[in-house]
Amino acid sequence: MARKEPVKYVAAKSSGFTDKDAVVIGVCLRRIAEQNKVGNIRSLDKDLVLQEYEAGKAPELEPYLEQDQNAAQRAYWLTQIGKMIRSVRVIIHTPKNKPKPIPRPQFVTCRGRREHGLAPTRSRVITEDVMASDPYFASAFGLQVRITKDAVRKLEHLIGMKPDAPAHMATLPSNLRAVLDEYGEELLEGAAE
Repeated sequence: MARKEPVKYVAAKSSGFTDKDAVVIGVCLRRIAEQNKVGNIRSLDKDLVLQEYEAGKAPELEPYLEQDQNAAQRAYWLTQIGKMIRSVRVIIHTPKNKPKPIPRPQFVTCRGRREHGLAPTRSRVITEDVMASDPYFASAFGLQVRITKDAVRKLEHLIGMKPDAPAHMATLPSNLRAVLDEYGEELLEGAAE
């Protein structure tokens, strides 16, 4: 018989659940995962959990599910509309019939500087005028490059952990690494001049 490791369930920050809620939900989800031989609760399919609830096999989830049909319908519609907004691209045809995609808005959040106490956090959509006039947000491009470099490092690490990974998987991080390294060299050359 497999030995069960002791686990502790805690609520994720900003989830809206308490740690007590997390225990109830976590125990229920773990039971469903074990009964369906899924592995861990992160691998659970939402449809499977809903089927278990509808079949009366997960009644402890009831207090955490929206029971008002109108509110549930509205929440679902908001999810669908969000998917629609994320899924549609607008392409403007120029006189030469070359499609020109409209870029997605880039949001940047930065914490203001203050010597004493908490500093306010500001969020903005990056536009040309913001990039030209606000020094805090002018570094947004550099921040995105650092985030991309971190992501490439994580990809390289994951691929390195799997010795039998397909060769084509390694090409993406290596190509990205080459572009980022070239960008860094150009940046250093520009700073030296």
